[in-house]
Amino acid sequence: MHKLSPFLEKPWLPILAGFLLFGASAVGGVGFELHITTIWFDKLLHFLGGMVVTWFVLTAIPHLRTTLAILAVVLVVGLLWEMAEWWGSFGNTSAFPLYAKYMGIGTHLDTIFDLLFDLLGGAVLLARVKLKTLFTLAREKLQY
Repeated sequence: MHKLSPFLEKPWLPILAGFLLFGASAVGGVGFELHITTIWFDKLLHFLGGMVVTWFVLTAIPHLRTTLAILAVVLVVGLLWEMAEWWGSFGNTSAFPLYAKYMGIGTHLDTIFDLLFDLLGGAVLLARVKLKTLFTLAREKLQY
């Protein structure tokens, strides 16, 4: 069982975090072109995106308990994002007028690393939650 702290269990929080992350991507990536000038900016966003998707799954789908299933959801969301980047690379500026330039930056290697950082972000959050859960259970057993 994955246990979040009570404050973090609110299902609207990861949605808000996702919008804020998308805003940071738009401002930093499009406004300041950090995706071009700072190589780690895109990877940081994918890492945090993996965390946000994992957080959302933990709050919105609590019966999904296995690490593999949760990371599979993270991978699917990452793949959908990469498909949007790929679609944007064909000059469909009418579909993404503001983001077309940003979304069309990927290469195959970039896509692989983006997905890796999506999964890494999800795995780090899951490891943190699992360790906290294990330590909480161990502490409760020691008290009895």
